[in-house]
Amino acid sequence: MKNANFHKAKVYVIAQDKGIRQSLKTVLFSKGFRTVQATGSLDLLVDAINLKDLPDLVITDVDFEDQDACELIFSIRNKRFGDDPYLPVVGMAWNPQPDLIHKVINAGFDFFVAKPFSAQQISERIEKIVYERQPFVVTGDYLGPNRHKDANRESKIPAFEVPNSLKSTAVDNLRKSDHRQKIRETNKAVNQQRLNQLAADIERLVALIVPDLDAKKVDSTTVENLDQLLEMLKHTRFHAVKDTQADIRDLCVTFYRTVKSLLTADGEINLSDVKKLQPLSDAVTAGLTKTQSTDDPSAQEQQIA
Repeated sequence: MKNANFHKAKVYVIAQDKGIRQSLKTVLFSKGFRTVQATGSLDLLVDAINLKDLPDLVITDVDFEDQDACELIFSIRNKRFGDDPYLPVVGMAWNPQPDLIHKVINAGFDFFVAKPFSAQQISERIEKIVYERQPFVVTGDYLGPNRHKDANRESKIPAFEVPNSLKSTAVDNLRKSDHRQKIRETNKAVNQQRLNQLAADIERLVALIVPDLDAKKVDSTTVENLDQLLEMLKHTRFHAVKDTQADIRDLCVTFYRTVKSLLTADGEINLSDVKKLQPLSDAVTAGLTKTQSTDDPSAQEQQIA
């Protein structure tokens, strides 16, 4: 195993407390980091994304009063902002409450540390990111480390290694252009896996919704399933990015309007809309399956599953 050389790695420390910023800079310099930018605002990371000049590691507060670190990291992970969804990120907060921890987990942070923390805790998490980074999983609405607490728990969702900017710089000594190429290659496989999962989620939800609507049984569970279906359709349209998936995007718009019509119906279910659900589901999921390997002869090698 090659020893990490952090001399060329760039780190952003984003902490509201000046003392915490200084403590983290001291820890990082002791590990060999030399390019450490410290600030009290997420604007530093936002500007870096806009300038396409990301750091190799981010250590940030998650309990800002006027900024949402979890939403920013979620947007990065899901390719809504920036061009490296696999950026290593460590979150931190004073006395975190369960709802905040839940947000951090769902945003896709690599690690979370509660303040006050020791230098050893920070050092250990950096080492784990470099040498033992947890594999990522992708679903319709999540990309990040596997959230299952039980490592032995069997999951049908594949886990996979992702590009690691800190390891690329500190261990592999990769050029930025080579690292970006790894990101592009991984993005293709991740996106297809996400679409596969979305197809399965859409099928599952429609199978639950249609019998209820046919029986005119509309309760809170039915409404919740319809809401989830709307979210899945939004995600599908966003991630169906290939030219060959234009028809799927159009179908998602029609599908979305049909589901929205059912949700906004004032107690009167339109049976013609109900009858559209299954054919629309079949068309969208069939289209997603069909496009798995049509564009790239080596797609089978790129598949995560």
